[in-house]
Amino acid sequence: MNRLSACLITLNEEHNLPRALASLAGIADEIVVVDCGSQDRTQEIAREHGAKVITRTWTNFAEQKNAAVAAARHDWILSLDADEELSPELRKSLLAWKEKGPVCEVYELARRAWYVGGWIRHSGWYPDRQRRLFRRDAASFSGIVHESLQFKGEPGRLGGDLLHYTIRSFAEHEEKVERYTTLAAQQMYAAGKRSWRAAMWLATPWNWFKSFALQLGFLDGSRGWVISRMAARSTWLKFKKLGSLIETERRAESSNAMRVLYVDLEREWRGGQSQALLTLRGLQERGHEIALLAAQDSPLAKRAAEAGITIYQVARFGLRAWAALAIRSLIASGRFELVHLNEPHALTAAWMARAHKRVPLLLSRRIGFPLQKNAVSQARLRAVTRFMANSKDVAQSLIDSGIAVERISIVNEGVEISPLRTPEQRSSARKHWGVRENEFLFGCVSVFVPEKGQRHLIEALPLVRTLYPEARLLLAGDGACRAELETLTKQLGQTEAVLFPGFVKDVEQVYAALDAFVFPSEFEGLGTALQAAMAAGLPCISTKRGALREVVDAERTALVAEPAGKQFAALMVRVINDEALRKSLSQAGRQEVAQRFSAARMVENTIRVYEDALRRAKQ
Repeated sequence: MNRLSACLITLNEEHNLPRALASLAGIADEIVVVDCGSQDRTQEIAREHGAKVITRTWTNFAEQKNAAVAAARHDWILSLDADEELSPELRKSLLAWKEKGPVCEVYELARRAWYVGGWIRHSGWYPDRQRRLFRRDAASFSGIVHESLQFKGEPGRLGGDLLHYTIRSFAEHEEKVERYTTLAAQQMYAAGKRSWRAAMWLATPWNWFKSFALQLGFLDGSRGWVISRMAARSTWLKFKKLGSLIETERRAESSNAMRVLYVDLEREWRGGQSQALLTLRGLQERGHEIALLAAQDSPLAKRAAEAGITIYQVARFGLRAWAALAIRSLIASGRFELVHLNEPHALTAAWMARAHKRVPLLLSRRIGFPLQKNAVSQARLRAVTRFMANSKDVAQSLIDSGIAVERISIVNEGVEISPLRTPEQRSSARKHWGVRENEFLFGCVSVFVPEKGQRHLIEALPLVRTLYPEARLLLAGDGACRAELETLTKQLGQTEAVLFPGFVKDVEQVYAALDAFVFPSEFEGLGTALQAAMAAGLPCISTKRGALREVVDAERTALVAEPAGKQFAALMVRVINDEALRKSLSQAGRQEVAQRFSAARMVENTIRVYEDALRRAKQ
């Protein structure tokens, strides 16, 4: 009998993994799961099914899969993705194959995709043969984006389908295309491909025609139409992004591109890290040489790597000390002429490295708390060449703490202005969160700490539901106050009405589901979550605490309340009642953010501050 090791790679797959592992029962003699840091129950579920679980820092698909193969005991490998399962017919074929001697070293399996509620049998997606069963010494995976199995000879075939639960919503498909086209463009660029315009214009319509007509996508109905359209879009984006990389290279060669080291040592993902990623991407797109120094495997490091940013990672244990050594070495190499510090730990590391003795240091400042007065803190602050305040409110707090006006520049934070959601995207997002179409969904995206004020929304909800029982509340985020907020929700009898999804990576899935955004912050910098909601065209209710008064114009771009349950309840009822008001707030809010708080404007203003700091340093 052929002994078989099943190998899977995972990241936050608690919803898919049980199905995949259950289908391997009685087939696999061993299961190996290589996980790259799941935050849900993925690893626990794998162990419950008897799998050997290995944690490995993400590099790319091929290397992750090869690591799983290397950890397996048996000569024959079945490589399975977490969102796949063996069909009953394929299980029978595998059981029969195990009983007889293999005639090939590699076998192909037909794969059938479940797409937005239905099986796809055409559109170029079926039979989609995958080479997944192989002798470990005869093949290995290669490729950054769409990894493939490399081997010599011809593969055999087994009967039955590998079932692939690939995409649950149109929004998910769009996000997947966006991510994979970025990686594909980077792979083509790394391989030396430098022509793109002709391919983009010719291959895009051809891929649509091939999928919809030649590959019979029209027989898959509306799903076939969408798949064909997204195939064309994927081709367009892939070559367009390649073109951006090529143009960036050319601008860097022909202009005086700035050389910037960006430092962010935060281990979690918050508003500051979102701004960091937007800045890094914007600088790279404009031809500047940019690199990020970050904590090992931080969310920012992972997302920046996906965007093609050069990353230097430092160990989390002794983080600031290791970061100081890395900064010192990078500055000494002469590669960088300016250091942008995105949070206080980064400042400490740069100060320890004495980087301010060689290059200008710029520090982002997003909160209006007074600066500390102790000797060490003051020494660190003196090392800063320029403070980059995100608002007038924060700039004034710096002045009040004794920082000279000429050392302060104001760069408002920004958000991306994406197309407005479609009805299909809204419906898909609401299904994802378990919200019915007739329910009115309020939402807030913010870390769970006292000053963010989520308790005011929970206190407001019973008052609103007295008049409108269909009102619900989605609180996306996590933090120290979560247990307290959940307890308050239970005490007020609102458990069924309030959703606590935890930290949400794809926050667009939250905004797409909402009918209105509520932001009860008691103390705030510039409120990028609020800006993003306004950019998404959501009617908003907010406080004007801190720098929020610079963002919202009462009754025009948002409704304004003090952070108190009764005040928010009154405005929430008003929003439910008045469709014309919702439309007015939506349009004015989106226009305001597009004009004043776009990511592009933020990047351009950042560049101006860099240029001024470098010019003064040279004087």
